[in-house]
Amino acid sequence: MIIKFNTISKNHLPILKELWEKLNIIHLNDSHYFKDHYETFTFEKRCEKFNVIDDNNILIETIEDEKTLIGYCILV
Repeated sequence: MIIKFNTISKNHLPILKELWEKLNIIHLNDSHYFKDHYETFTFEKRCEKFNVIDDNNILIETIEDEKTLIGYCILV
């Protein structure tokens, strides 16, 4: 198995949507106090917060297994 780490820019955030939505479902199912939040929280709403951050103050890393995106980390 070959694991590859990449740095992407904010305009490539849409490639994270599927993984983000899966994570949001996990949070929704596990949450006892914030179900309302996770039911209405969308990827687009989340990205709005990143769009106002200066490019020099955000780092977005992706992790790929062969050609499949398997993870990401957003550092602000």
